Amino acid sequence: MPKRRSKVDARLGALLAAVILGAVGATYAYVAFTSSRASVPFSMVLVFDPQIAANHVELYSKISYSLSVTANVMTAGAFGNTSHLIILELDRMAEAPRTNSSFLVIRGPEGWPLESGIYVIKENSTVVVAGRSEEALAKAFDRLLVCMIGKYAIDVDPNGQYLVVEVPVKGHKVGIPWLSGRRLDEVLKVPLFGGTDQDVAEILLDGLMVKG
Repeated sequence: MPKRRSKVDARLGALLAAVILGAVGATYAYVAFTSSRASVPFSMVLVFDPQIAANHVELYSKISYSLSVTANVMTAGAFGNTSHLIILELDRMAEAPRTNSSFLVIRGPEGWPLESGIYVIKENSTVVVAGRSEEALAKAFDRLLVCMIGKYAIDVDPNGQYLVVEVPVKGHKVGIPWLSGRRLDEVLKVPLFGGTDQDVAEILLDGLMVKG
């Protein structure tokens, strides 16, 4: 039992390190994208189950990194300056900000009994990305990226590693890490429950998207 526990602790440590490095790396990579408009500070709270994440460290670390890159691109750098990403384990939800916050909950692959997809709970400013397998969760997260990026999404690169995006207002193109490797038209078939693409973007980015 102690050996099993130490193995889990090591995997959790690797996950948290990847999350921190991903968020910091994205901030520095997109520091040139400065926002010229005022915005209301808020927090996007990323919530995950540490026991499940420990079994899928690579996928969960990619999720956190891709999310931070997307938020920085779509808010022209405002995310991280006037707002921030908070990473919380499921049993630490009491530590989340009580106001000016939105919640992105990652569920699965183990223990998710419903259909894989995106669940929108507008009343609680919450979006749930869920998958019953690693592949399904990766596809659902890629669908979330499309919701957040909207009309600025161009296509997935030929190798399936990046979603090519036109940076709002700036006009140049960047690549955002793409998890599933699937074609864009296939990812668009992932279902949304309880809301629309626009609802997802508004909940998570709190109106900070740059208008083109």
